[in-house]
Amino acid sequence: MLNFLKIKQKNKQPVKKQDILLIQCPPWDIEMPPLGIAFLSSFLRKHGYQVSLLDLNIGLFNLAKEDSRYLWEQKSYDWWVLDELFKQTWGRIEGLVLKCLKNRSRDLDADFIGISVNFAGIKFANQLIGMIKKLNLTTKLFSIPADDLKRIIF
Repeated sequence: MLNFLKIKQKNKQPVKKQDILLIQCPPWDIEMPPLGIAFLSSFLRKHGYQVSLLDLNIGLFNLAKEDSRYLWEQKSYDWWVLDELFKQTWGRIEGLVLKCLKNRSRDLDADFIGISVNFAGIKFANQLIGMIKKLNLTTKLFSIPADDLKRIIF
């Protein structure tokens, strides 16, 4: 079970900030919503947590210039996983990631930030974690393996 479930305050007064921010990392299908964090969000809300979602995948796709949108195509997998290609990918999207995070700076003040990432997004997630740490040193970051998520929700 998630350790932070035990940390939830018993005080039922309105909370001014989010308990948990869940982030979907790219690359992910732009025509399919991130169901994993949607299910987790629903579960957490059912148990009294204030949860925000940040779909960085679709947010970055929408902000990307037309000549960078190929990165979200299935055939562009290597641009996310190979070191040299990812450096170029990061160079194209780094400013957009920072813009997305600053636009949601209030949510970055959550007690916990969970990051949903698939294998292709590991390099991106590492860069994202570095950015979040620079912007906010008090938030705890966590990830949940898919098998644990299934046990918790279903």
